[in-house]
This record gives sequence, structure tokens and C-alpha cells, in this order.
Amino acid sequence: MAASHDAHSTLRKTVSDGSSWQEILMFITGGYWIDQSHWMRGGVARSEPVLPEAVTQPYISPRVAILHTNAGPRKTKWESLISYWRRADVTGEAHFQVHGVNGDAAIVQAIPLNRRADCNAKANRWSFNGRSYGAISFETEDRGYPTLPTTPWSLGQLDAMIGALTSICVVYGMSCTEPATWSSSGIGFHSRFQEWSIYKGKTCPGAARIAQMAFIRDKVASNLAAFGAATGWRCGQGAV
Repeated sequence: MAASHDAHSTLRKTVSDGSSWQEILMFITGGYWIDQSHWMRGGVARSEPVLPEAVTQPYISPRVAILHTNAGPRKTKWESLISYWRRADVTGEAHFQVHGVNGDAAIVQAIPLNRRADCNAKANRWSFNGRSYGAISFETEDRGYPTLPTTPWSLGQLDAMIGALTSICVVYGMSCTEPATWSSSGIGFHSRFQEWSIYKGKTCPGAARIAQMAFIRDKVASNLAAFGAATGWRCGQGAV
């Protein structure tokens, strides 16, 4: 099957039997893919642009994914968080909010993946060798900050993030390993490096969720191995 007309250019490639990279990626991830405007599609993804930021923020080349938790006083609905990010007096936002700590998941995108989102301090956007890099940020629903040490990501949240992260690694050449430094390629959590937060002593996303990071990276790596075997894609291909 040919790729859809709005698929990212990377996913329009085909293999010998005529299958598109988009089709293969969707099969491996449970439906996820990225369009030419850098929005996540398929699976339980939905787009809820935060404007004007979604069309005015500076461009980035995605290099690292950083996983957060909401850490509000209580469980925050994704609709409430998107509304908060849309307020004129609020200057911080993430690319995604991952709903579903209690059940059905949704991965809600607010900012295109090639534009800066402002919740990762120095990693929001930085320059190296004349190119502007940035972090892809995942906020995730929890049950409030008192529960963070003991509340893991649900199976639905994990499935959504693993599918999305696999797609990001394929399209942007991002590594699926733990970043060695704050500006390295990979999949990390918010409190891993002090350069990723303006707050000292931050523990985001909490001990229970930090303990799941190795599982997330391993599942993404397995997906990428399957995608590479089917297409000839190599880890890091497309990275800039």
C-alpha cells in the first residue's frame, strides 16, 4: 500500500513488495505515524494545537525526548491542561499530554514536533554547528503530586508513548537509548539532568515512573529492530 499523501517524506519510501514505510511503521506501533506537518497521527493520538505557539515557536531538529509528569495537586484532565497552555499569560507548554492513568489512554499533541516547546529549560532549543536542536516533551497524567513515588504509568500510557517514540526515532533519527549528557540523543526523564529544569531538587516524573524508563527504551528498541529488518532503516538514519 502506498503511503498517504500527507505522510512525512521519510515514510513515503517503499520496500520491494510495494509496502510503504508508513504502512510498516503503523503495523509495528499499533497505528502511529507522523505527517508532513510534524503531527502524530493514528493510534490514540489527537491534535489540539496551542495557538499561536504551534505556528510561531522557533523551529527545532528533534534530538531527545523528555518524559514528565503533571505533578499538580490532583489528577488533571487533558482538556484542562490544554486550556491552561492556551492562556495568554502562560509561557510554558509541552508537545504532548498523555492521558489515561486510570484507563483509556489518549496522546494529545499541542505543538508540532519540529517547533520548540517550553518546559525543558536549556533543552527547549539549543544550537550546535549552526543547527537548532530541541527536546520533544511528554507531559503525562498522574493522580497528583502526593502519589508520584508510587504511581506508575498505566499500560495505556506506556503503549501510547512507546508507539509515538518509535515513530519519532524513525522519522527524526533520534536514539532510543538513555542520553549520555543533557544534549545527547535519546529518551530521558525530566529530572535526569539539571539543564532540563529550572527547579533544583525536582524528582519528575517520580520514582515509580523512572523505574519504567528501561522498559520503555527496550520496547522502542525492539520496535525499531523490527522496522529496520522490514525496511533496511538503520538506527540513527535521518539524524541531523
